[in-house]
Amino acid sequence: MAVTRSAGDLLADLRDRADIELMEERHDDERLLYYLTQSLRACQNVLLEHGHTEHLTWGASDTLPTTAADSGAESYLEVAFPDGVEVHGVDVKTTGGKWYSLDKIQLEDRRQFENRGGEKPSAYLIQSLPRTAGSPATTVTAGVIQIYPESALGLTYRLIYLEPYPLLTKGAQLVYGFDGDWLEWVVWNAAVMVLYKDDEMDPSQDQKAVRERAMIEKRMGVHVNRVSRGPVVPRRATGGRFSRRRV
Repeated sequence: MAVTRSAGDLLADLRDRADIELMEERHDDERLLYYLTQSLRACQNVLLEHGHTEHLTWGASDTLPTTAADSGAESYLEVAFPDGVEVHGVDVKTTGGKWYSLDKIQLEDRRQFENRGGEKPSAYLIQSLPRTAGSPATTVTAGVIQIYPESALGLTYRLIYLEPYPLLTKGAQLVYGFDGDWLEWVVWNAAVMVLYKDDEMDPSQDQKAVRERAMIEKRMGVHVNRVSRGPVVPRRATGGRFSRRRV
């Protein structure tokens, strides 16, 4: 079920769940909207952990380099890791126009492709993430994704990644959640953040928020698993599907 709420609605829900309706000065809207934003971003990752991938972004296609890294001395190509996202896949298109996905490998697997130069790419390794640089740190350097093995074919590739949920700054902003439990999880997670900060609150409130969040997350996992697997198809005791007669 699709559920769309305004950020202002979620603010009111958060104040209610955390029992801070009359504490606007101590818990101002700007801070609470930040908690809700962080909770929305955390919710995206929770859904990914449960197998929900529908909110990933398929990036624009680009062309792979045709020269191996380090002036051709290495066994891989390099492409930039975009700033501000989490990369979850790399797809490559063959010269015949067919897309296929690369296997993600770990650091210890990087030298398995030493003698396979010229083959079409088959794997990728995230060498480094974007990071701050300088002293003081004022700039961000791009991360690096290694593509194995190196290839001079200049094939097309695209990244599949998770973009962070946009920052909530105004009550009029809309927040979309396909399932109502998503937004309930977000509100309770933000409530945990509020209650953790406020040492004047009853500790039992914090425990309640953590318990409610856990119960909702369990339901989310069940729902995602059911949707990802598709509808249950009745089967006969022998293992065959029920036949449907035309009337």
